[in-house]
This record gives sequence, C-alpha cells and structure tokens, in this order.
Amino acid sequence: MLVARHKLRLIFAILIVIFAVIGWINFDNQNKTIIPTTTSNDQDVDFYIKKAHFKAFNSNGQLANTATSDYIEHYKQRQISQLSAPYFVNYKDLDISQTIKSQTATALDTSGKITFKKQVLAISFKNALEDTYLKTETLHYDRNKNSVSTDDFIEFTDTFGNITTSTGLFSDMNSQTVNFKTNVKGTFNEK
Repeated sequence: MLVARHKLRLIFAILIVIFAVIGWINFDNQNKTIIPTTTSNDQDVDFYIKKAHFKAFNSNGQLANTATSDYIEHYKQRQISQLSAPYFVNYKDLDISQTIKSQTATALDTSGKITFKKQVLAISFKNALEDTYLKTETLHYDRNKNSVSTDDFIEFTDTFGNITTSTGLFSDMNSQTVNFKTNVKGTFNEK
C-alpha cells in the first residue's frame, strides 16, 4: 500500500503541474493583444501622395508633360494608380499644346494608359486659332501613342466654333485627326 500511495502522490503531483501549465498558458494568451498576420491583397494601397506634381522631359531636355493631382493611391498588386482631380498638360516647343482634366482617373503602370472619368474636358491649343474642346464622361489617353478615345457621348467644339456630338471618338494627337464613331450630329457656323 505504501508503494501505491507513493505512485498516487506522484501522479497527483504531475497532474497538478500539467493543469498549472495549461492554466498559465491560457491566462497568458488572454492578456496579449494578438496581431493577425495578413497577406496583402489587390485592394491594399501600396502608397499615396497628396498634392502630386510630376514633370516629364523629351530627349532634348525640353518640358514635354506635366501632371498634377490632389490625391493619388497606388495599388501594387493591381499595378494601377487612382487619381483625384487630375490635370495633364502636353507641351510642344515649350508651349501648351493640349490639356486634359477630370474628377478622377485610373493610370495603368505598365502600359502608360490613363482613363479619365467624370466631367472630362480636353482642350487642344492651336497657334493663332481658337482652341478646340472635347467634353465627355470617360476618356482613355494612351501616352505612348499620344491618342485619346472613348465610347461615351462626346461634344466636340472645333476652332471655328462648330459643335459636333457623337457616341464615341478616336483622336491621334500627333497627326491632329479626329474620327467620330456613331450618331454623329453637328452645328456648323458660316465663316
């Protein structure tokens, strides 16, 4: 019986130690703030910029483009940037040649394409002639090809004050051509 009591006390002591360790682990984990480890997803903002100003120069060192935005959010996983109140200016021989502004825009990192959204206004400045205006709700600008396009309703005012409306447009700014897609209507002034 002496041996059985000794084994019983040893087992009882081991159980007390086990329960004490389990209780200590549970109590200790309750008091710690657990920081969950999360992996980044395509909704995570990589960085943001307030009051952004950018300049680009051509191969001769002359100013080619400027861009401003009230706020930019960059999404690394999706390779895009969201812009608030963007304003882009193209220069030719140090004179402003075109501007594009809107309420928001999305810029794709890899392709150089920018989609302007909401109250888009594009203005082309001509030497010794009146400016041309393009108004629409969505405008795609391809910086590499220097072209703009849309499938939305547009209102285009040319240098003579003629107003043309259309659903969709493609314009090559290098060759200074405008192609209207469908439902083309216009009001032309006699000069």
